[in-house]
Amino acid sequence: MGIWIPIVISLVGLLVSIGSLYVVIRQTKVLANSERPWVVPSLDHNAILQAIGTGAQDIPVIVTYRNYGQTPAWITSLGFQIWTGVAGQFRPPFDCTWGTMSRQVLVRDSNSFIQTVGALYLPEYREVKLGIRVAYVYGYITYKDDGGKSHSTRFCYHYQIARPGSMAVVEAFYSGGPEGYDKYT
Repeated sequence: MGIWIPIVISLVGLLVSIGSLYVVIRQTKVLANSERPWVVPSLDHNAILQAIGTGAQDIPVIVTYRNYGQTPAWITSLGFQIWTGVAGQFRPPFDCTWGTMSRQVLVRDSNSFIQTVGALYLPEYREVKLGIRVAYVYGYITYKDDGGKSHSTRFCYHYQIARPGSMAVVEAFYSGGPEGYDKYT
């Protein structure tokens, strides 16, 4: 009987070690999914309002991509386009492929970012202001996390004029495009 006690204790220790290893593996998977990069695009409304206030010829459209996640993001491709046209005819492409980058760019945290710049030209802007046309900014970004897993964000902003009956408080781009367009993976 004396020989069985150390064997039983060893087996119990082995089972506890296997159980602990299983818990560690599960916790690592949970952390890998929660502590990841989250790159979110936003538009610089101050630049738009300043241009409108000073009577600029073109309205600048600046998209800032900022990482709000817990780990760095390696941006592999991004792009955006400005579309103006008749209301009800807008359909952004769901399979954006334009704007691929020649190298990866690291965005560590919310203090570091990358920006892309475009413009809503004055003739188009005047028609949007009069309600003849509508304007959208839409685009995407793809990036990898530290483990090499790919993530993407697809976004759409609709330009709205502050007027009676409008939901816009100030003249600016507001998030919102066709239903199901915005996507985060």
